[in-house]
Amino acid sequence: MTATHALRASTADVFGTRRDLGVAAAIAVVAALLPFHRGLAFPFSLDDYTFLLQATGLEPAPFSLRRWLAVRGYYSLWLDIFGPNPLAWHVTSFLLHAANAVWVYAWARRFGAACESAWVACGLFAASPLAFTVLYWAACIQEIASTFFLFTAAWVGWRTDRWRWAAVGLFALAMLCKESVIAAPLVLWFLFGRRKRGPVLAMLVAGAAIFIASGLTRRMFDSSLDSPYAVAFDSTLLVNLATHLVWFLAPWRAYPDRLAAPQPSLVLPAATVAGVVLVALIVGRRRHARPLLLASAWFVALLLPVLPLRQHTYAYYSYAAQAGFLMLAGEGLLRLAGRLAPGSWWWRFGVGTAAVAVTILLAGRNTRTHETLKLANSLVPHDSVVRYGFAAGALVAAVREARFPDEVRQAVFMSFPEELGTAAQTPGQSRPGMVRVRKLPLREALRGGRLVTLHAPGVRGIWVDTLSAEFEGPDTAIFFGSGFNTVERVPGAPEAYMLQAQGRMLIDDSAGAGRALERALALAPNLAAARVLLAGVEVQRQNFDRSRELLAGVTPESVPAEMREFLAQLSKVLELGGSGP
Repeated sequence: MTATHALRASTADVFGTRRDLGVAAAIAVVAALLPFHRGLAFPFSLDDYTFLLQATGLEPAPFSLRRWLAVRGYYSLWLDIFGPNPLAWHVTSFLLHAANAVWVYAWARRFGAACESAWVACGLFAASPLAFTVLYWAACIQEIASTFFLFTAAWVGWRTDRWRWAAVGLFALAMLCKESVIAAPLVLWFLFGRRKRGPVLAMLVAGAAIFIASGLTRRMFDSSLDSPYAVAFDSTLLVNLATHLVWFLAPWRAYPDRLAAPQPSLVLPAATVAGVVLVALIVGRRRHARPLLLASAWFVALLLPVLPLRQHTYAYYSYAAQAGFLMLAGEGLLRLAGRLAPGSWWWRFGVGTAAVAVTILLAGRNTRTHETLKLANSLVPHDSVVRYGFAAGALVAAVREARFPDEVRQAVFMSFPEELGTAAQTPGQSRPGMVRVRKLPLREALRGGRLVTLHAPGVRGIWVDTLSAEFEGPDTAIFFGSGFNTVERVPGAPEAYMLQAQGRMLIDDSAGAGRALERALALAPNLAAARVLLAGVEVQRQNFDRSRELLAGVTPESVPAEMREFLAQLSKVLELGGSGP
């Protein structure tokens, strides 16, 4: 890649023909969709619901300038237009991500790269494995939109007429999406040259003003570990930088969407890579040094605000930071291909296509790994975005499929007893068995019931551990949640009491089980399954006459298949006069 003074100045020279630009757009869309298309069907998750509930007024939302455009402005507008339907939001993210990939193509061209090299850089950015969380989590519009406005601001700032000052407003929009771009003008200062540094200086001032007005200076020096975004200006800076560098340089390496802390083990690999590159620059040609140093400066500058974080290391922080390296990679790959087979356009085309295809395959494989990566000794997915996204999606799907009658005003969600969820990691089925359950993702996804109200206005959601008479009326729809994301509608209160009794049986609470079953039979005296379960409880109490009374008229055909063996055992015990197993 050529040095700064040889950069292309003409927009026509940069973009090339409409065909060239169209090819870049097609590459961006295809390279993003192939590995990440399942993200279009992903539910809302975590911060998505925080911002949605604030936009609807279901949660308090005091004014804050921090990320106002990508949070308050975006969520309020899109909610008015599309409602709480995640598809429209994901489509928006995909389109903006593709636009950012086209910006990478345009900037590579401006830096003097051949059209084919710029196409490769565009494809590598679109399919980067670092984009997993960015494209699955609607809240990452902050990352995508800030990158888009930053690229646009830098492009406009490159102009020589008075319109270059519009770059300051565009950079302010980027800052109002996410403040992590604040240090980008430091690199533009060296890139643009003296004559264009006025807008860059104004960008720095505008960025600092927004940063201060957003109240971020207080968080910048918050070292308390009670804060989720605690900072430390020590070796944490180096460790975080090394973590992001290794993640970028190892696209085949599957990683979670976040780590609880930086990874010191990655410092040595990162230092080794940096040393190898430094030696190569020393013994190589000097003209290769400037573009690599600029790409490195861009990488560090875009990560600078997050490097002090002690407890959160998100891979997608490198989303915009990787752009410079990918431009160099596209140019370097095709130059190498040209040296191996001079004059062979097909060879260059094959090498470029193969590089993008391999990236797509790695991103696709890692995406499936992220979707299925489990916690230790658990069937619960590891990634926090995936974990609560699937749980929230299951709850929303259950609510939507219920199609509540007009009289329903509350949706009650119940589960197995808390004692089963605290000690267990593996989810059970919707019926009790010899497994333990974990219900926290479902309970947390309910967001105190506001998630139900968002998707079914006028209906409130309630999580209960024990049913009571207030939930027995026609104004209540009852759901049973078990495991990680199993949610199903219960036909009515009698069946719900029966499920509650089964849960109490699993923790040997026969008294609690008996009370629930008695209530079920009070509401539905002919519920055969409840009669069988209560008969079992009465056998434990040595109350055999009551047990026989309950089983009178109950046939194997009247109970669920999984209960027939239990019915046979009870009948055998009673035939023996109450003695036996």
